[in-house]
Amino acid sequence: MSAVDSSSEPDREPRSVPGHAPTTPMIAADVLTALPERIRSWALELGFADAGIAHLQLDDDLAHLQRWVAEGHHGGMAYMGRDPEQRAQPARLRPGTLGVISLRMNYKPPGPNAREVLADGDAAYIARYALGRDYHRTMRARLLRLGRRIEAEIGPHGYRVLTDSAPAFEKALARNARLGARGGKPVRHSQEGPARPRPELGRRSRRDGVRFSGAHRQVGDGR
Repeated sequence: MSAVDSSSEPDREPRSVPGHAPTTPMIAADVLTALPERIRSWALELGFADAGIAHLQLDDDLAHLQRWVAEGHHGGMAYMGRDPEQRAQPARLRPGTLGVISLRMNYKPPGPNAREVLADGDAAYIARYALGRDYHRTMRARLLRLGRRIEAEIGPHGYRVLTDSAPAFEKALARNARLGARGGKPVRHSQEGPARPRPELGRRSRRDGVRFSGAHRQVGDGR
């Protein structure tokens, strides 16, 4: 494995040799058992609204995307039809991937009342998410900090941060992580409320911990 010291390059995740999974240190069973809830706690400290660990069962989502593209629903978005299988195989983005950390963040910045702006014929209405800093950059910086926090707890394990930056079934992974519920439109909704118990790492990921990190807000692929 080829990697960089994340403390010396704070805005980048560790690199890996293409096609090779990073070596993962042995982790005590009690540490692994507590890890999912600790990850969620660290995520909340960093400003995320919720976090969960997703399994990688995405066959139905891949079949849906393939039908969706075959029926021409992607219009001019030719990239949606390029190698759709990669979206269902996160390990092709980061070798050795066993699970995905999916996170939710409220990125609505402070601003004037939207209804008042809409009622003012002399004012321009700007999408709420566009009023502040680009949410991709905000989420990426927080994700990298979360990755380093996990690494400090369990040792180097390999991870990659995604914020709409590579092909992935982001909404499907959020569903698998039990973050909110998918609505009629291609977005995911969450009802704020008391914190719910989070699922443990599944059997496929218990042994080696988390190898893949992502945060999601995506529209357009029907899943």
